[in-house]
Order: sequence, then structure tokens, then C-alpha cells
Amino acid sequence: MAKLRTPKPTGPRRKDESAYYRAIRQDILNPLFERVKRKLATVPPIAAAWKNAVNLEFERFVAAPTFGVATASVALDNIRAAHKAQMIKSFQAALGIDITPMMSDLAIRPIMNQALLDNIALIKSIPEELNLQIVSSFDKIVFEKGFDQQAMVQTLEKRFKVANNRARFIARDQTEKIVGRLNEARQTDLGIKSYIWQTSEDERVVGTPGGAYPDPSPGHGDHYSRNQKEFLWKIPPHDGHPGEAFNCRCIAIPVIPELQQSEERAAA
Repeated sequence: MAKLRTPKPTGPRRKDESAYYRAIRQDILNPLFERVKRKLATVPPIAAAWKNAVNLEFERFVAAPTFGVATASVALDNIRAAHKAQMIKSFQAALGIDITPMMSDLAIRPIMNQALLDNIALIKSIPEELNLQIVSSFDKIVFEKGFDQQAMVQTLEKRFKVANNRARFIARDQTEKIVGRLNEARQTDLGIKSYIWQTSEDERVVGTPGGAYPDPSPGHGDHYSRNQKEFLWKIPPHDGHPGEAFNCRCIAIPVIPELQQSEERAAA
């Protein structure tokens, strides 16, 4: 008989994060950039005209009722499907049981519905913030140099490149958050009441002495001190379970009491 062991934790996949980031660029940033650039080529070289053209193109682009829906829906469904497959495979390998019949999507429906709304809003925030930044930059150029078309075009290109960083952050942060919430919902639905907190155990873990982020904040607690400690799903830390805090890369290893007792007896 194969030795039973703790199932491997189900964590975020960089593949899903990268796919989400590419989708935001391809669906939102790239077409919006081309649209604004084409529009500016048709308006007179007047500061007010350029500002109005930018504002109008951004407003029209995000005005559609379905704006961001397809981008967020595809990304979230990929994350959901990958997480489910990973968890089934992990439990099968560790315990020799197929948990597929127990993986009801009813438990995660509220999570996925809320995640869709949150992600649509986050995707929409990218062009909204970008619009304000570009117009503000135009105002600064006009104040310092007068109407400088070349400087404005360069600002447009620069701001869109910076927006890629915002898109990358959203893709990474949301992938981690959604996987964290799916872990909680899936594990508790299976009757698992607690987990072991697992960090990435590198210098980027918040709270690591001498690390990149040694000082915790209200939005991201000391995860270094939580490593390998047990937590109850029903009692979350102040900044949430693994994956909940912004840019949290931690994961939750499921605690199965019967399996732990067996391992303890074997070790005694």
C-alpha cells in the first residue's frame, strides 16, 4: 500500500498570471493606445483640442457595458479550472482518492462572482488613471513649453508603458488572491478546518529580518513569523489568509488530522 502523505498545496501559477497580463495588454492597453494616437493625428495642434480628444477617446473606450468583462471572465475561468485540476491531482497523488465528486462549484460561485466584479473594476481603473495622468502631463508641458506636440506624443507613449506595470501588478495580485480564496472555499468544503502557513521563504517575504520588506504594514502583516504555523480557516489573521494581502505569495497547506496522527505515530 502506498504511503499516505499531506497533499501538496495548491498555489498560483505564473502561467495564469502571465496570460492575464497579456490579455489586459492585448484587449485594453494596446488598442486604446492606437485609438488615442490615431485621434490625436486628426485634431488641430491646440492644447485644448488635444486634451478634449484624449478625454473623449478614453470615455468612449470604457463606456461600453461589457468593458473588461471578457478579459476578466476568461482569466478567472482559467485560474479556477487550473486550481481545481491541481487540487484533484494533489489529493489523488497524496491520498489515493479522487475528490472530483466532492468538488462542487456551488462553494466557489459567490467567490468567483465577486472576483469578476472586482476585476472588472480594476481593469477599468487602468484607463481611468491613465487618462488623468496623460491630461495632467499635457497641462505641465503647456505650462512649461507651450504647445509641444513631440513632447506630448512622447508623454503618451511613456504613460502607456508605465500602465503596463499597473496591468502586471493587477494580474499577479488578483491571481494570488483568487487562488487563496479558492483554497479556503475548496478546503473547507472538504471538511478541512485548518492549514499550515507556507511562505516563499525568500528575502521578499514581509517581516524577514534584513529582507526586502522587514517592516509589516496594516495591509500586509508579518508573514515571516507565520511560516509553518497552523491557522484555522474560520479565524483569519488581520490581513487575511495566504494570498489575501496585496502581493502575498504565501500558500495554505491543508491540515488533515487523521493523516497527521498517522504521521506522528510513524515518527514515534
